[in-house]
Amino acid sequence: MHERPSGGGGRRTECALAKVTSNVLLTPLERRLLSAFLERVNEVLTERYLLRTVWGMPADCRTNVLAVGLMRLRRKLGECCPEITAVKSVGYKMTG
Repeated sequence: MHERPSGGGGRRTECALAKVTSNVLLTPLERRLLSAFLERVNEVLTERYLLRTVWGMPADCRTNVLAVGLMRLRRKLGECCPEITAVKSVGYKMTG
């Protein structure tokens, strides 16, 4: 489970992002959200971590922006992306 920001995914994340999104137009926010998952495939990312890393929101913020962002990202990516699943009471995980 990740609470602290990553050290950056570097070229590997950039390549994975380009491959996944080659035929999909994402907003800058959706790209940041997808990048957060691609940097930590198969790891649980807490809601606090995602809100802080992707949106720059305080950890104690209560909002539905994460749920909406994930819904839009999943809809745009469809079958071309590894699955992002909810881990009950913890956060989200991209399996790859």
